[in-house]
Amino acid sequence: MKELITHEELVKYCKYNPSTGIFTKRTSGIRVGSYDKATEQRVMNLKGKKYRESRVAVFYVTKQWPVGFVKNISNRRSLNTKFKNLEFKINELKEEFPNHESLPKCFDILEKKECNFVQKVMNCIQVLFALRR
Repeated sequence: MKELITHEELVKYCKYNPSTGIFTKRTSGIRVGSYDKATEQRVMNLKGKKYRESRVAVFYVTKQWPVGFVKNISNRRSLNTKFKNLEFKINELKEEFPNHESLPKCFDILEKKECNFVQKVMNCIQVLFALRR
């Protein structure tokens, strides 16, 4: 599994405007990311790993990866990554799951394309229960 990008690396690579929800490269000012038809969301490739823009926006602003899903409260699904439109949780599971560093395994499972949605959710639940032990 590839390591998650650090906040320092992210800030060095791009800028995020919380009022517009747009990420741009620091070097050129060109917008970062693209629309993923499979997930119907905007995504970014950073250090060879695909991230949902909404999750990266939370990480950029808070310096912590959100726990679970980032919900977009606007009507435009996940295309609108304005920070005020994002609903998320941080650190909620640290006490319940002391091995919270392993939670990204669950998100990797959800990204797999060879499973249907129900299989992905069941696999994710198994990972979370394994972390509780």
